[in-house]
Amino acid sequence: MWLVLMRVLLGTRCGDRGYRPLADCSHQHWPSLCALLDVPTDTRIPSYSTFRRVLQHVDFAPLVTLFNQWRQHFIPVSAPTWVAADGNSIKSTLTDYSAADQNWVMTVSAFSQ
Repeated sequence: MWLVLMRVLLGTRCGDRGYRPLADCSHQHWPSLCALLDVPTDTRIPSYSTFRRVLQHVDFAPLVTLFNQWRQHFIPVSAPTWVAADGNSIKSTLTDYSAADQNWVMTVSAFSQ
């Protein structure tokens, strides 16, 4: 799971918006990704359906909590600091189309100024 989530983080930063672009880029750059992430090259490349299954079953509340703890440790924000944030939804991640509260996966970038 960590490999798929890491690939999602890297992919969204590189503009891969959706399951298929994530899988396509993984196939294209697999040897480099394996070297970068210290993964054996015979590790199976995640398919687009693997990205979909993993992202649909991730509980993002604890993940956000961990991210915020990491951010506070490495990026201290004091009272006069301005933080700019930008959010993008990942294509094809919307669930419960007819529900009042729709649920989709997003990436959020924060920049300290």
